[in-house]
Amino acid sequence: MMKVRDVMTSDVGYCQPNTTLASAAMIMWRRDCGVVPVVDEQQRVVGMITDRDICIAVSMQNRLASQIKVGEIIYGEVKSCRPDDELEDILKTMKKRQLRRLPVTSKDGVLLGIISIGDLLNAAKGKEIKKKLLSTLREISSFRPLQLREISSDDEDQVDSNTASTAQLNNSPGSEAASQGKEANLTLSKETKTPEDAASDIDDAEPTLKNSSQL
Repeated sequence: MMKVRDVMTSDVGYCQPNTTLASAAMIMWRRDCGVVPVVDEQQRVVGMITDRDICIAVSMQNRLASQIKVGEIIYGEVKSCRPDDELEDILKTMKKRQLRRLPVTSKDGVLLGIISIGDLLNAAKGKEIKKKLLSTLREISSFRPLQLREISSDDEDQVDSNTASTAQLNNSPGSEAASQGKEANLTLSKETKTPEDAASDIDDAEPTLKNSSQL
């Protein structure tokens, strides 16, 4: 049975919580990827940031990407895997958590690499594993209601800080934002795909993708 170490990508770009969103986006651009692991000073994984996270943060906070730190927008549990984990177990985790990528870490949480659904597609051999991949893609792409989390005091402090920064920007001389002081109710929805779309992902997958881990 193949293991994570057999298909994972070891040369992975990463950033830290104090990295700006602009710098994180530059890492993605240079490496032609859409996700970057976030590590602490000991190289332990503390989060994952995607291009989508960056776009939403910049658009909703009314601040420049160079003014927002990665640590301000990452939250929640980071699900990872180990180099000796079997690929079938990884598929189960991706399916349950609706994840397309997982950071690969040591037992101490140190970043060792990353594994993606694209890596698994490239390594897939035999009808059985391909059927499991299709099932995983369908589950990842299926709609699940957005689960709201309770706002903590730390979150409220961050909102107050962002509000103050926005107010200062809006009241600055010559600022275009001053003429756009309108409130809007924003509703976020998760991108969904039909099972047929998910099936086509496998049919269209190129077997020779080399940098698919962070796409």
